[in-house]
Amino acid sequence: MFSKCLNLINKDMKCIVSGMFAVFSILFVSCSNRKEQTIILSEVKRDVTELVYNDAKELLKRK
Repeated sequence: MFSKCLNLINKDMKCIVSGMFAVFSILFVSCSNRKEQTIILSEVKRDVTELVYNDAKELLKRK
């Protein structure tokens, strides 16, 4: 799933998204509280969605 998503994103964004997932993974594993994990998950989902959306908008403008 993750690799399919990365294929849709241009090369510049791949590093950013991969880095965000790496940080997310570390934070998620280090949190023992379920509520904290849910908050982190929702924040990362929002940030990644925003990045992908903005990147897609830029690609459409260029075409």
